[in-house]
Amino acid sequence: DSDFYDNYFEPYMLNGEIDINKVLEYFPLFMNIKDLKNTGEVSKKVAESKQAVHILKNGVSELVIMNLDVYNRYRENALKDLK
Repeated sequence: DSDFYDNYFEPYMLNGEIDINKVLEYFPLFMNIKDLKNTGEVSKKVAESKQAVHILKNGVSELVIMNLDVYNRYRENALKDLK
């Protein structure tokens, strides 16, 4: 049904076309656990992603890291859900 797809993709649209930057905001970022050795680059990617970053070990999500702003946002939402 075309209405379903129109509604589904509407948040990702810009000037009648899908904006890939908006789409990528909703996709989780994955990094290999070996990448954690380069702390500066990891910190930069985590800060830029504005979301939790999944750390893969042997291709499986092993850890999740996030910057403090993202953590606080998750925490606030979780506390709202508890009320």
